Amino acid sequence: MAPDPRYDENELLKAVARGDETAFRELVGKYWDKMYSNILYHCKQGLLAEELTQDLFMAVWQNREQLQEIRQFDAWLYTIAKNLVLGAFRKKVLPLLDSDNFDPYFLDDGLTGVDLLELKDLNSVLNNEIGQLPAQMQQAFRLHRIQGLSHEEVAKRMNISRFSSQTYVARATVMLRARLSQYNGKAGFSFFSLFL
Repeated sequence: MAPDPRYDENELLKAVARGDETAFRELVGKYWDKMYSNILYHCKQGLLAEELTQDLFMAVWQNREQLQEIRQFDAWLYTIAKNLVLGAFRKKVLPLLDSDNFDPYFLDDGLTGVDLLELKDLNSVLNNEIGQLPAQMQQAFRLHRIQGLSHEEVAKRMNISRFSSQTYVARATVMLRARLSQYNGKAGFSFFSLFL
């Protein structure tokens, strides 16, 4: 569905906040592909990505009254998507901790309960380390690796060359790997490798 040009994004969000279902359908049409691609990039499963994208837009509709207060809708949407992906990951991993019969594949990974609990903290550690990067490098990394934009899209948004985008992301990746090397356990490495 092509976006309706009669709305700018702020007006569209205000209309959704008022409960306008047509505006909501337009908002979903505008962001569905982008959010599905981002979620798929992180969870690597098409059916799960589709389900989580539906959950994402259900959350938007259920919290529509808040839309008028949100200054950066993209960032808010990506935060919800990230939390949904992490929640899906927890639902798959944490039930294994309560099971009397661990999956042999799980045991072969050598993950301990401590490793799994560390996974919970790694997201905040990673975000903190990303926040320590130089501003341009941080922005390019977040746009490409977290929001899933191509280098061309990053270059256009940041008004830099495609090569600069690639360089910023590569340098950020090297710096983050060095900074996060202290998390060298398998759980930390597994989580970390999803992003780097």
